[in-house]
Amino acid sequence: MSTEAGAPAGEGDDYQAMAAAILNTMAQGAAPATVLKLIRESLRQKPLKAYLQLARALSEAGYDSLVPGILAEAQQQWPDDVNLQYSLGNALRMIGDTARAETLLRGVVQRNPLHEKAAHSLAY
Repeated sequence: MSTEAGAPAGEGDDYQAMAAAILNTMAQGAAPATVLKLIRESLRQKPLKAYLQLARALSEAGYDSLVPGILAEAQQQWPDDVNLQYSLGNALRMIGDTARAETLLRGVVQRNPLHEKAAHSLAY
């Protein structure tokens, strides 16, 4: 079983199961309000990693439009996390909100000039 560095065995599987359940609900044609409620309930009291993994799963499944909202909620809890700001900026870029994306990505690069992913995303 593959886990991220520092994560207890099985923890990543829990996040993957959460993402799979949400994707399944969406695939069954659930109303957006139902999906949003499920997402909020699933993420309640979860660490930042859960938000990031769910955002990645939704993006990989083609639901890019949901990702900024999930990451914006995470940002309320972790406002100073540079990698979260990068992820949100990149997600905004992916859905075409280039002005907000640029602002966030420039902030990341300003705080951490060596953040290659943010600099690369900003170049787009």
